[in-house]
Amino acid sequence: VDWPAWNGSATLRASRVTGARVVLVDGHATAWIARGNRQVLVALADDEPDRGRRGRALAHEFVRLAHASSDDRRGWLIADINGEPAVASPMAAYFVDAGFDLTSGGLQLRVARRVVAAPLAADVDVAPDDEGLDA
Repeated sequence: VDWPAWNGSATLRASRVTGARVVLVDGHATAWIARGNRQVLVALADDEPDRGRRGRALAHEFVRLAHASSDDRRGWLIADINGEPAVASPMAAYFVDAGFDLTSGGLQLRVARRVVAAPLAADVDVAPDDEGLDA
């Protein structure tokens, strides 16, 4: 299967490398996320309404991925989209609408700290105070 043409550049290429991910929207390879999550290649439809629908779906999927991450990360910083600063990308509006912030480092999504519940003790016998103690 050939990679799509990434919006804005005919020279950028995705590759199959460990840690990289691909996001499909409606069966179309819409984004390639590089290992480390800071560089993203995006391919949207040329015409509306497909372009907007896929852009919104992609941004919401990034938010879902950030919240579902098993890492101890507190968010996601996208520095580059299609080889240019993420904040200057035409795709930035979709990410901002989905909850990302524009920062000097790129598009930043903050995720609340995950609370890990302590395991419940099962079948632990606790002796009442003073019972069975010789003074």
